[in-house]
Amino acid sequence: GWGKEGREILNTSCQLIDAGYENNMTRCELTMAIARRAKENAFPRAGEDLGADSFGMSVRPQRRQVRSYVIDAINEFAAELKLTGALPIVEEVAEEGGSDERV
Repeated sequence: GWGKEGREILNTSCQLIDAGYENNMTRCELTMAIARRAKENAFPRAGEDLGADSFGMSVRPQRRQVRSYVIDAINEFAAELKLTGALPIVEEVAEEGGSDERV
């Protein structure tokens, strides 16, 4: 079976898809937004404060591969949806000229 954690992730994903549909987002647009967030989490942008050692040299972040960056991104979007009642990525998709077609 799915196991408890697997079912939770599946339910969370379905909630995000439903919220996306309510905001005229396609599954493709939602998937791309999740992928962008996962990529941002996995690879911080150049120039972001990554910390510094005692000599002021940039410290490269330790790569944490305990969980999937995609699962983390899904959970972040779900938490933002629960907190605000809206998908934070709707404005992103609108700015990019998202489509009205559902996949």
